[in-house]
Amino acid sequence: MTASEAADSEIIEEVLSGNSEAFGMLVDRYEDKMFNLACHLVGYQEAVDVTQEVFLKAFKGLEGFKEKASFSTWIYRIMFNAAISHRRKSRKLVLPGQESEEGFGGLLEPESSNPGPAEQAAKNEQIKAVRRAINEMEELDREIILLRDIDGRSYVEIQQILEVPLGTVKSRLHRARLTLSDKLSGYMRKAH
Repeated sequence: MTASEAADSEIIEEVLSGNSEAFGMLVDRYEDKMFNLACHLVGYQEAVDVTQEVFLKAFKGLEGFKEKASFSTWIYRIMFNAAISHRRKSRKLVLPGQESEEGFGGLLEPESSNPGPAEQAAKNEQIKAVRRAINEMEELDREIILLRDIDGRSYVEIQQILEVPLGTVKSRLHRARLTLSDKLSGYMRKAH
């Protein structure tokens, strides 16, 4: 069985039947998404450690995994819990991308159309402004906007990952988008 052919549930069954090496297929499948999310939640420098912690917790807790939700939803929940725990321990919130220009996927990355130095500098400032605005949001709003607008998760998946009512997801997303728009409107007026 190859990783691309197997469903998550088949791989989990394989691991639980004693083939612990099969867990590597789940790691391969979710590693990039978990690392990118960790960059958003705890910063680039801490993302490797938090991502490793998430997969270790998932492996150790696999026997307790109940397929009420998908493995994807379950591992995202582990990531959010690990990030919250990590932030509480460190007592600092790192602006995602502070250490590196990586993170926030293609939505916040400079375009590679060979802009001139002035255009590139303006684009970099715009990226930093968006990152700052997202970082200043309340934690739940930030998590919802990252999951929906950056990672493309459905409302139901967000509800399951964050364990909040569906109505809360929708209303908080709406509020988060308005907040982000308000925060960036001042920047946009300065830029033009």
